[in-house]
Amino acid sequence: MTRSTLIVEGWDDKAFFEAIIQKLYERKSEELGLDITVGHDKRQAKDTLRIYIRQGFLKVGIARDINDSSPQEEENNIRDNLASELHSPLKIEKDFILAGESRVIPIPMGLYNDSELKNLGITRYEMEDYLVKLALRESPKKSNKRLLSLLKDMYHLERSKEYLQPLKALFKFSDDDRAFARFLIEKSSKTSVAKTMSNISSKIETLIKEA
Repeated sequence: MTRSTLIVEGWDDKAFFEAIIQKLYERKSEELGLDITVGHDKRQAKDTLRIYIRQGFLKVGIARDINDSSPQEEENNIRDNLASELHSPLKIEKDFILAGESRVIPIPMGLYNDSELKNLGITRYEMEDYLVKLALRESPKKSNKRLLSLLKDMYHLERSKEYLQPLKALFKFSDDDRAFARFLIEKSSKTSVAKTMSNISSKIETLIKEA
């Protein structure tokens, strides 16, 4: 098989990756030979990963929020799960884990230890971190950052996902979170998106480049 696939945890994550791939490569993910599969939660995503490896997919990415861990800890968790479930030795390369005939590319999601997010009280890391960063960069008024800081103090927010509603209000955006993610990415410059996504863009590149 020569297909590449990316396993994500939910439909919002799928829309997020579709939008950033369109922005960075100016092509749809399927045009680049990449299928994006929704695993629904971490457990199902892990089961889907195992199935794809046994089917012989050439490259399989798995994107998971790191939450309370670090990017390296999340990559280690994926590697350890693979080793225990496949009952076969793994070869660790620079950009991927070789499991049988499949190259597995872990994509830990979140802006770990980002100073700007820390100032907002964000201590759990997830896909929405990238959206908050883009929103702060695209926000037309410095006072908006002060408002977000005030919200943090009032409501003890600790996750980027919790900031999406006030951010949507600042941008006068009334649609759902998925549409807001697409809006922010489309509104942002290619340079801004590339800079914000720098910790995952090389992983995406590994997935879509020719083997």
